[in-house]
Amino acid sequence: MSWTIGGTRIFTQKFGGTGSNIIARLQPLSGGTITQKFGYETPIRKLGFLVVGETDKNTLIGYAQSGTTRALVFNSTTIGTYQIKSFNWEQLNGIVCQTIRGDLPQNSPVYNCEMELYE
Repeated sequence: MSWTIGGTRIFTQKFGGTGSNIIARLQPLSGGTITQKFGYETPIRKLGFLVVGETDKNTLIGYAQSGTTRALVFNSTTIGTYQIKSFNWEQLNGIVCQTIRGDLPQNSPVYNCEMELYE
């Protein structure tokens, strides 16, 4: 299964999302709570994935800093276009050689990443 975001290949381990209402809550001194609903937020998508190599990791960092929308694609089908709210990464243990991407050297670093995407 092939995933990409903005053309950068990722190896997705989990894909989910959250949704919420925009509710104002007032608590007057003399009475109970008063709430007012103003609508709902667009869903926030959450991705957990692996990235191989410095180039792809640095590209994704650039996407997070640019503020432009990027297409999330799964098996040639566009799931949607999103802005990247946050991008977190950590390098996995480098003792074992990577075999995920045959087009990169076996000693390429592997990163465990998480992203929050806004529509």
